[in-house]
Amino acid sequence: MDICREFVETPASIPEPIKKGKNFFSGTDLGRIYRIVPKDHPSGSMTWPALHQAETSKLVENLSHPNQWWRLTSQRLLLERQDPSALPLLKEMVVRRASPLARLHALYALEGASALDASLISLALKDSEAGVREHAIILAEDFPELLPELTALVKDPSPRVLFQLALSLGKFRGAQVQQAFIRLVEQNGEDKWQRTAVLSSESGSSLDLLESMLKEPEYFDSDSEGKASFLEELATIIGARNQRNEPQRLIGLLAHHRALKKETWQVSALRGFAQGLELGHVRRLEGLAAERGLKALLSSPSERVREEAAGVVQHFRIPSLLAAAKEQVFRKELSTPDRSTAIRMLAGARFQEVQELFARLLASSLEAELRQVALKTLKQFDDSQVSELILAHWNTFSPEERRQALGGLLNHSVRVVHLLDALQQGKIERAALDHQQQEILRQHPDPEVKQRALELLKRENWRSRGGS
Repeated sequence: MDICREFVETPASIPEPIKKGKNFFSGTDLGRIYRIVPKDHPSGSMTWPALHQAETSKLVENLSHPNQWWRLTSQRLLLERQDPSALPLLKEMVVRRASPLARLHALYALEGASALDASLISLALKDSEAGVREHAIILAEDFPELLPELTALVKDPSPRVLFQLALSLGKFRGAQVQQAFIRLVEQNGEDKWQRTAVLSSESGSSLDLLESMLKEPEYFDSDSEGKASFLEELATIIGARNQRNEPQRLIGLLAHHRALKKETWQVSALRGFAQGLELGHVRRLEGLAAERGLKALLSSPSERVREEAAGVVQHFRIPSLLAAAKEQVFRKELSTPDRSTAIRMLAGARFQEVQELFARLLASSLEAELRQVALKTLKQFDDSQVSELILAHWNTFSPEERRQALGGLLNHSVRVVHLLDALQQGKIERAALDHQQQEILRQHPDPEVKQRALELLKRENWRSRGGS
């Protein structure tokens, strides 16, 4: 089709002054419709099938038609009619191995008539056509008795069948399901989408799955990018979900299980675990059960493992580790990475416990890297007094430190008000906010904050003060 409208926009999208004198219906009587037909098609008018008048048996027969329109229209009409006489014909179509598309349409027509049974799906799960097997897996989700036949498909040669199998197995639970997931990860774990399909369900992303995998530890004997990614993604989910002491159990496995001692596995899992804890806003977890494991990881000969472990420790409250961190922060003989690790670990304390220590950190002549780590760690405290600490040292911050400090003020519902107060009082110059930070304030979800920000950041005020 083509159209010949003078205006293609809706009137609602055009300003009122521009609408005046415009005829938005101009061209409605113009345009053309083209019909594409085969080259050998006879000229003249075409006849259209009156499928709505066809007998039910004819509609079932049309499910084998080479033209998609005939198949879809016939299936729709069968669903609308709900004629019981269609059911034996549809079942016969599934059984007698008509064309793959016909078998597929027949299965879904039976589902729409609530006449699908386990025996038919079982037959479809063994179909010679991968596409039929793929859809049979979807239909099998409502038939728990077919679980053994589903798990047997882990050896299927079709990637699409395996992908759907991983998604559908998430509907079920139990050791049989876990073993199927393990086989899928072992066979297809290098494929990002296959990993995602396994991890998309609670059963496929539980710590129980990892513990089951560790009963056959050969999987972790050799490194691969896919294995590291799977471990990192699994740990991220476990951290964000924070259920049933899973965080503490994961720490124990990473620190003490022989198969996970390799630096590659520990770094990947700890990195993902810290990301998950951050995503789940998990703070000050009970750390008694994880203390021994975390101490072991923090004492690792690998600097990378120690660094990633510090990112995890800051989400736990472990008094002995906090005491050690407080002592290490100012030990100049320690390396910068180790002092940085100690600063990050302070996030596991209550703010009142470390407020004075952070004041000393910001007031001291620390190297730039450590001051930035201190400011980044400060952002993690849910305490309004963080604002006072930041504002008290604002004039001593470098440009990068100011960026970190502003992030700590912007990302908190109370501290953002303190930021607006500081802007209004001139304690923080407006030019310190970049365009993105200004927009965060202008689009703030709190209406009062947004209104104040719009007043403070008016364009004319901005220009009059020399801003850009």
